[in-house]
Amino acid sequence: MTSLPSDINALSRNAPRRRIVASTAKTTSSIVYEVPASKSLRIESLSVCNTAVGTVTFRLFILGANESTAVSNAVYYDNPLRGNATLLDDSIRYLNAGDRIALRADTASSLSLQIHGVEI
Repeated sequence: MTSLPSDINALSRNAPRRRIVASTAKTTSSIVYEVPASKSLRIESLSVCNTAVGTVTFRLFILGANESTAVSNAVYYDNPLRGNATLLDDSIRYLNAGDRIALRADTASSLSLQIHGVEI
């Protein structure tokens, strides 16, 4: 991943925070978001909600523009989330144009992912 513009924090203070991703996990790694050309993304929060009764294991990846899913770019890897539970992550993350977010779960349609942030 390349470095971000030095003024991204100043820019993001004036940009509206909004939902960037609302997606349901599949059993294969799927791209759920790609930063548009000439944009940057500041992720301010993400939540993963297990709507099933049983535990679901998931993987969440942040990929550079030319990367494939791998252990080296996993944010969560085989993370178990118990039934009817939600994981909240308010870590700030920055992505550049072309960077992508991928998600997979061991049970289809049981996890929903919401990401909020600022696209600049």
